[in-house]
Amino acid sequence: MDISVTIISSVNKPLLRTKIRKNYLFGFTGKLGNSAKELKKLLNGGKIHKKSKFVDIELRGKFIANTIRYLKAGMDISDGLYSDLDKMASLNRIGIEFTMNIPNKIGCSGEEYEMLIAFDRRDRKAVLRRATQSRTKVTIFAKATRKKYINRCKAHHF
Repeated sequence: MDISVTIISSVNKPLLRTKIRKNYLFGFTGKLGNSAKELKKLLNGGKIHKKSKFVDIELRGKFIANTIRYLKAGMDISDGLYSDLDKMASLNRIGIEFTMNIPNKIGCSGEEYEMLIAFDRRDRKAVLRRATQSRTKVTIFAKATRKKYINRCKAHHF
């Protein structure tokens, strides 16, 4: 038996996937890469730790609410960091220049329950300060450029 819940609401200032310009920074919340391994365990009938993302989901609502005035775009990481980054790059007609190395195992892992965010580089300190206040780890890993971004992950959806 499958149960699906849909919530419909309205907000004054939604965080969209668009409005990203050249030199904006990209970051993600939390830690990425464990979800694929844990999902495979579950699908094979195994057990996962009680603090797993699939058991103890930690939403980033407080961080987003405190930082919304500085965030230009954002989305949840559901198909993997690289795939969702590709969606943002395509929508905004931008490229991506990575400022840190992210292994494919982490970049291609989906269903992360984390946020992919974009913000102006001038707001970097404000975003990181608010992340510290809400005890949310934010990793800045790339910036928007004119280069073409190519997603190297296989298309998947769990």
